Amino acid sequence: MLDLSESNLKVLHKWIGNLKHLRKLNISNCPNIKKLPNSICELQKLQTLDFDGCDQIEELPKDMRHVVNLRFLSLTTKQRDLRGHGL
Repeated sequence: MLDLSESNLKVLHKWIGNLKHLRKLNISNCPNIKKLPNSICELQKLQTLDFDGCDQIEELPKDMRHVVNLRFLSLTTKQRDLRGHGL
């Protein structure tokens, strides 16, 4: 588990995709994050992704369908249509 919730993060760096065994990522309530790196889609063991309260995120990574073990997703986004992301 990696818990970065309620931090002053402005960027979630692409190195996050190197955490191949990560199962839970919590970046909730980080209102300064505007974008999630596409490398987050390389986390094939990820089961829980929580970025609720990150209301500045304008678009999700296109390859979210590759996160095949995802069981729980909580999000706040400005994006209106999520169909093209495999969700």
